[in-house]
Amino acid sequence: MKTKLSIMLFTILSTGVFSEKTFAESLEEKARKFYTAFDAADTKTMQEMVTTDFTFSNPFTPPMNLTAMQGFAQASKNSFEMSQHAIQRVVSSGNTVTIMGIFKGKYVQPFNGIPANQKQVEVGFTTVMDWSKDGRLWKMNTQNNSLAFMIQLGAIPDPTTQQGIPVVAGLYQKFGMGDIPGLVNSLDENISWDSHLNPLIKTARVYHGNKDVFNFFSDLKSNATITKFIPKTFYQSGDMVYVPGSFEYKNDADQNNYTVNWTMIWTIKNGKAVQFSEYFDHPLLKNPK
Repeated sequence: MKTKLSIMLFTILSTGVFSEKTFAESLEEKARKFYTAFDAADTKTMQEMVTTDFTFSNPFTPPMNLTAMQGFAQASKNSFEMSQHAIQRVVSSGNTVTIMGIFKGKYVQPFNGIPANQKQVEVGFTTVMDWSKDGRLWKMNTQNNSLAFMIQLGAIPDPTTQQGIPVVAGLYQKFGMGDIPGLVNSLDENISWDSHLNPLIKTARVYHGNKDVFNFFSDLKSNATITKFIPKTFYQSGDMVYVPGSFEYKNDADQNNYTVNWTMIWTIKNGKAVQFSEYFDHPLLKNPK
C-alpha cells in the first residue's frame, strides 16, 4: 500500500514540475515567436498573441497599445533593412520572460524624423515580457542603450570625437531617464540657467546655481505633461554646444497637444555645464481634443 502511495505522490509531484517547466518553455518559445512577428511586421500574429489590454513601453515613444505597436513594427521594418532582434539569452520566472539580445539592421529610411545614413546599426536590448495565465502577452517593456543607438543613426555625433558633446548628451540621457537629481548634480554649482519664454513656464526668469535649477524642473511639469522630447543633433564650437530639437506636450489648462521646436545652447568648462540658454518658436497645435 505504501509503495502505491509513494508512486502516486511521485507521479503527482513530477507531473506538476514537468507542467511548470513545460509552461516556462512554452512562454520562451512564444517570446521568440512574438519578436519574429514584430520583425516581419506580422500584425495578425501579433494580435493573436496579446491580451486586449496589452501595453508596450520603450525609450523612444510614449506607451503603446497593440495598434500603435503594430505601426511601430511596420515603421521599424521600413526604416531598417533586414532588421532583426537577434536573441542571445532568455530567462523565465513564473509568467515573466526576460529577453536579452542585439537589434540589427541597415538604416535605409528616416526613423522618428532622423535622416537615414545607410549604415549598419547594432544595439543591445533587454525586454521584460509579462504573460497572462492563458499564455497571452499583456505587458512588454524594452530598454536599450539609447545614446549608442542615436549615435549610430547619426542623430548625435560620436561623443569620443568632441569634448563638450558627451557632457551635454549625458545630461539629455539623464533627462530622458527621469533622473533629474543626477542631471542637476552634474551641472556646475554656479550655473546660469536662462529659460527664454519656455511655453511650459508662465514667468520668464534666470535660475542661478544648480540647486535653483530644481525649481526650473518643478515649474516645467506644473503646467503640462511632456510626451516626446527629441534632441535632433549636436554642434560644438569652442566651449559652446548647440542642440536644435523639438518636444510635444499636453497642456493641462486646455488639454490640447502642442509641438514646439527649440534650440538649446550650453557652455561647457572643465567637463561641466556653466551656462544654459534655450529659445523656442511658437507652439503648433496638434490633434486638438
